[in-house]
Amino acid sequence: LLSTLPSEDAPQREATEGEFVAVADCEDGDAVASSEGGSEAESQESAPPVVGNPCCRSSVPVALVLVVLGLVLAVVKAPQAMTHLRLGPSVPQLVVPSIEDWKIGFLRGTVPQLPLTTLNSVVAVCHLSEELFPRSPARPTQVAVSVGLMNLAGGWLGTMPCCHGAGGLAAQVKFGASTGSAVVMLGMGKVLTGLLFGDSLLSLLQTFPASILGSMLIFSGIELAMSARKQSGQLEWCIMLLTTAAVMLAGTAVGFAAGLLLATVVRLPRLRYRHLSSLFRPKLRGSCARM
Repeated sequence: LLSTLPSEDAPQREATEGEFVAVADCEDGDAVASSEGGSEAESQESAPPVVGNPCCRSSVPVALVLVVLGLVLAVVKAPQAMTHLRLGPSVPQLVVPSIEDWKIGFLRGTVPQLPLTTLNSVVAVCHLSEELFPRSPARPTQVAVSVGLMNLAGGWLGTMPCCHGAGGLAAQVKFGASTGSAVVMLGMGKVLTGLLFGDSLLSLLQTFPASILGSMLIFSGIELAMSARKQSGQLEWCIMLLTTAAVMLAGTAVGFAAGLLLATVVRLPRLRYRHLSSLFRPKLRGSCARM
């Protein structure tokens, strides 16, 4: 996206020695950026586009505007929800699960949720972060450990199961987040809101317009689906579509198993060929050296 300006119709300015002028084609238009050091020009030409580029995102916090608009509509729709608000945090209570709770949680929660959490909260998040933020992608070990720690710590306090999600990452980037500080600010806002209102805010959130929430989810889904455009070849598209169909028809666990089996069957001949070629390559090199 970045290149020097040899053409006459591109924006130009006087450049000193060792300085170059670059143009970045963004969604909003053409922006001119300058930098020092001629050696950096080639590296920026070959570097993938970075989401954090300020010319590639809107300066208006669309998601925040929609949330405020939704809260206003919720108050207009159900003004009685405001009467339930009170200042002060809710005191969490310690929850000690029984043997029956462990059994139900394992059979109804862990078994069906494990493939979905592994794929969406670890694999998909790391893959999407590598595309969106190639300079600092998320690591699978760190993401998996963080998911486990969240649930181990929150389960004893009665919290809902927590996980990361590729859809959440795509939505945050779609609505303007470009660095990790955006997530930190979001977390601080949630903690502050919880300390101020506690569970009394639940009555107001239940009246939040589903149409606004659905619209935001549609755009985040489109952003997430755009990552599939990099599928190369008919086999990759076939695996993706068949796995999606299996998930929709038979559930996540069956779809995950079917997709994994199909990908293994399709790529097994390639793996076998690579293994055989790696075995015979040293012998061929040795025979050529003797000749």
